[in-house]
Amino acid sequence: MVYEKKSIRAIIDDVNSRRVYLPAIQRKYVWGDLQITRFMDSITLGYPIGTFLWKVKKTIVNQKEYSIYEFIKDYHGRDMYKNPVAPQPFPIGSKDETIWAVLDGQQRLTSLYIALQGSMSRKLPNKRWENDDAFPKKELYFDLHSEKTDDEDISYEFRFLTANEAAKNKDDKIWYLVKDILKYSAEDLLTEVIISNGWATDKVATKNISLLHTRFVTDEIINYFEVEKDSIDSVLDIFVRVNSGGTVLSKSDLLFSTIVSH
Repeated sequence: MVYEKKSIRAIIDDVNSRRVYLPAIQRKYVWGDLQITRFMDSITLGYPIGTFLWKVKKTIVNQKEYSIYEFIKDYHGRDMYKNPVAPQPFPIGSKDETIWAVLDGQQRLTSLYIALQGSMSRKLPNKRWENDDAFPKKELYFDLHSEKTDDEDISYEFRFLTANEAAKNKDDKIWYLVKDILKYSAEDLLTEVIISNGWATDKVATKNISLLHTRFVTDEIINYFEVEKDSIDSVLDIFVRVNSGGTVLSKSDLLFSTIVSH
């Protein structure tokens, strides 16, 4: 196997086009806001993202009744914190039609999808769970006046904010809605983003919006192995060997999770 490469925008397009899913061996989404914003900082610094993708025919998924899940888009701490089940059986256009299921990298790819397509609604402290106002909708913003230093743990500031919070622009911050960067080509960035927002004379903002576009749209920063197997047993062997981060799960643990999902 050799590494393939994709841009972040390309993998987001794959999820939106229903080409990438999560298999039942994956656990629920658990990352907090700080983990997500640190991850975005790492991407902006140019650090690569690694993942394993399982390429499998839809006919095999239907035949063997594998449990497959969609990505969470708009996370809600009360109403949407589990991945929705994908359509079963899969609608099939041709017998060779395939999907990708994420074997490793679920937390990172889910975080990207929420940050670049959806929203985050976590419960506010001292609010009742049944109160809808306890879960304000927040989206990911980037401070275009962030400046990289060697003395700080975080180089580029990302934060989940409501639209009202982002509009305040306190302390000389310029909060840019990160998902908007996916709309533009490199050619349109100057006229439709920098000039139209009045940032042409702001060197820091201009540099940062260009960097954001490079990392999230242009650079092929996602490195992945593509595994093509029909058997979940073979896939679990691969998963156990590569899933060395965090708490290492045994093959029996993973098999049990697929049973529970059914």
